[in-house]
Amino acid sequence: MLRIGMVGVNTYHAEAFTRIFNGSEEDAPRIADARITHVWAGDYPDRLAELELMLGPYDAHVHTLTDLIEQVDGVLIIDDTGLGARHTELAIPFLQAGMPVFVDKPMTTEYADAVRLFDLAHEHIAPLFSSSALRFPVEIDQDAIAALGKLSSIVSIGPGEWFNYGVHAVEVVGTVTEDRPETVHRFAMPEKDIAVVTYDSGLTAVIMTLRDAGYLFKVAVYGEHGSYTFSVDDGMGFYTNEMAALVEMIRTGVPPVTRHQTLDVLAILHAGNRSADEGRTVHIDEIIGGNA
Repeated sequence: MLRIGMVGVNTYHAEAFTRIFNGSEEDAPRIADARITHVWAGDYPDRLAELELMLGPYDAHVHTLTDLIEQVDGVLIIDDTGLGARHTELAIPFLQAGMPVFVDKPMTTEYADAVRLFDLAHEHIAPLFSSSALRFPVEIDQDAIAALGKLSSIVSIGPGEWFNYGVHAVEVVGTVTEDRPETVHRFAMPEKDIAVVTYDSGLTAVIMTLRDAGYLFKVAVYGEHGSYTFSVDDGMGFYTNEMAALVEMIRTGVPPVTRHQTLDVLAILHAGNRSADEGRTVHIDEIIGGNA
């Protein structure tokens, strides 16, 4: 039984991940060979008490991050303070200790901090990955996408604001293509964002985050042999797939999402912010500089 430490409780993901690993009175665990055993709640003891009332007690509460290092086989960095602003400082001690680490979306609020974390992981041989759970939809049919041949365009639609929630609509594009982004032009409107992303292969993606429509994730893929459309509806399905990928990483040491895949997602989001602020197309190189 793998022991997993959870760093942060002030997000719905604390509940979702606990249900997946530990289950509840109503549901058995979805992943049976790992358990969240130790939890660092930070400034949110009331939220920790609420989770335990709902789902049952964790094995131990820890008061410092170093208390976790010798107690668990891997960690979830999911603290949502400042929409992920503390992810970097919280992840560093575990990476320096060579531990397997998952960092929730968005990995960091600054691009350079994400590069720093990946560099630390490489230096200390610490398996590391970060993603939105939309990287792992149960509904996607990769054979149907492969049958399209050379891809022309992707349209990805999701809810919410551009950066912290738009990461989902950007991430799911990465399930369709491994092409590298080159430019982003984002049109920011009061109730929606429409961003056009070009890729090195000639592929174009249109990414929309809608605040004036129902909650949905929908992707349309167009290629030389036709089109394929899918919706992402099974929330516990993609969370479970994401956590199963973490367990596999702990066992094998191989991250399921690469450094470049995660940095490309962050670069698109930051380029979108700059594009909206300055009213122009932004080249990805402006964001990454010499760091990628």
